Amino acid sequence: MVHAVRRGVLEVFSWNIYRSGADEYGGRTFKATCAEGDGKGTFPVNRDRFESLAQLCDAMGELEGGFRVYTIGLSPFAQLRYALLSWAPTFNRGYDVERQLVRWFANGPFSTRNPKHATAFFMPVMPYLDRVSGFPGDGRRNMRYSFNAFVHSQEGTRLWSKTACKRFTTVVHDYGTSIAMDQPEVLRTMTFISSNAETMGRSDIAVEMGEALDGNGPYSPKKDVSSVCSSSFYLPAKAIEYDVFGRYPRFRRTTLLSFQGGMSSDVRRRVAELVSNERDPSIDVTFDGHVEPSNYMQNLASSKFCLHMKGTRVVSPRLIESIWFGCVPVILADDYDLPLSHLLDWTKFSIIIPESEAHTLFNRTRSAKWAVLHDNLRRVSPMFLYHRRPVFGDALYSTALVVRDRIEARSSACDEDPFV
Repeated sequence: MVHAVRRGVLEVFSWNIYRSGADEYGGRTFKATCAEGDGKGTFPVNRDRFESLAQLCDAMGELEGGFRVYTIGLSPFAQLRYALLSWAPTFNRGYDVERQLVRWFANGPFSTRNPKHATAFFMPVMPYLDRVSGFPGDGRRNMRYSFNAFVHSQEGTRLWSKTACKRFTTVVHDYGTSIAMDQPEVLRTMTFISSNAETMGRSDIAVEMGEALDGNGPYSPKKDVSSVCSSSFYLPAKAIEYDVFGRYPRFRRTTLLSFQGGMSSDVRRRVAELVSNERDPSIDVTFDGHVEPSNYMQNLASSKFCLHMKGTRVVSPRLIESIWFGCVPVILADDYDLPLSHLLDWTKFSIIIPESEAHTLFNRTRSAKWAVLHDNLRRVSPMFLYHRRPVFGDALYSTALVVRDRIEARSSACDEDPFV
């Protein structure tokens, strides 16, 4: 009861703040950016999709009227099961994205209760919770079983037969689209909002907890969507408290390049070797694994550049969190379909280095124009934030815009193989 009251107060408070032009964290909204305009034409939109910030703002504005999502219903038993499992802690901010997306696509600014009015059809399975239900056994088997059960419950209906390439779902777990490997036609036609957005298709991925894994399922940027893979209501508020994009930041950015993580890939081992020969005290790249939350936030806020390297997979919540804290990403992760790259030009607010050129890491970081990249990062950062209630242009809206574009493109070419 206490939690429900607290959540209600927070949502009312947040709603009042939204109306003032700032978000619930106290930061600038994308709507304010649209209202201000882009007189110099330097906002880092993806020029293959938009000619200007104004076009991106217009596309966002068309969503609530033009993108109508009908949710394909779960059985009462499945609803109860997910409701009970949702009490389980996630231990990972990346997994919290599942709850955000399912909640607001099912009952949010784009939802409709009339399938005749819908332009897209949402499949509200929750693969992470399905894995939790299998603990301590084979959680991945549970994920596939639950996905298959949902498909089998719907595939004989008229709605299912008519929606094909207009269906979408979300999977935030590292298993990716492998949840659908028993359903090749669904895998080919459905749009997956996937955190594990590695465009290689099947790849050899190190497995956690000794479980056998065939590899992450195939991901196609022609139809799938790379998720904004971290959801936290605490970290963005701390970033605003630290004034990371302001004139009076709490921490000076005395570290040129930082990283804290494990030794879980070949590219990380190669970077570790480079670090061993580096004597620059402003390079803080370590492979000790876990870091305390307070130290983690301070590291992000006091670094100019934050290194994102492929580990057991290409995705990590740290990429998104570095954006929140104003730390320009340096990306060493081949084949990663970067979140919102359909909308934004990542080269304008990050450094992207092919893994084969890892040896150039320090030279390219030192020669980069940090002030320009940092200012562009400030301008796009609202698009990488989730909120308790969705805000125009935030991570939910931005993801919805990419989903809409994917479905519109696929609807006229549903017979094509997106993996070719």
